[in-house]
Amino acid sequence: MGFFDRLDRLAAEHGGVEPLPPGVREAIELAFVLEERGERADAEARLLALTIDHPRLAAAWRALGDLRHRGADDAGAALAYGRAVDLDPRDLHALVSLAECLLALGRDEPARDTFRRALAQVGDDTFEARIRVGRGRLALRAGEVARAARELERAVELAPGDLDAAALLGRALVALGSPEGARWLLHAARGRPLDVELALEAAEAQGHRPEV
Repeated sequence: MGFFDRLDRLAAEHGGVEPLPPGVREAIELAFVLEERGERADAEARLLALTIDHPRLAAAWRALGDLRHRGADDAGAALAYGRAVDLDPRDLHALVSLAECLLALGRDEPARDTFRRALAQVGDDTFEARIRVGRGRLALRAGEVARAARELERAVELAPGDLDAAALLGRALVALGSPEGARWLLHAARGRPLDVELALEAAEAQGHRPEV
């Protein structure tokens, strides 16, 4: 889903996002065209300039967050998404993306709080699935495997095509000693096309028993 498609969906779900001043949409679109051409530095410079010209426009910060997130700059993306959320707390895309960046940075408590805030206002299956995956990852990291399995089961229910969530669920269930774990790992392996490492993991899990 494109940046402005997300804006339109947010408008429909939350009673409207802030109107874009003249030229802003075109400036953001140009930045992402430049990114697709490999001109990431120029694209980011243009979006930074946009945030300077419109410091209280959440869409400008959200776009900067998206660009940085796509470039694996989680720290920079978190700063931009955080500013977008400060300006527009209704923006679920920025809120969930912020939580995912915090998770990737190992900032588990802020990530947990941010996922909780997002879940409290979610009304969209795609966003909820992302939240559940994030919460599942946090639970796995904390050694709360049963909780992780519950979150990930909900995630794959909402987004059955999310193979990464399926693989995570498989690993959580294997850790719990459930025979369903291998099935989920194999499901994830077969959907990629065949992921040999996951398939081998599924085969090993067939005889898995929890340690006593």
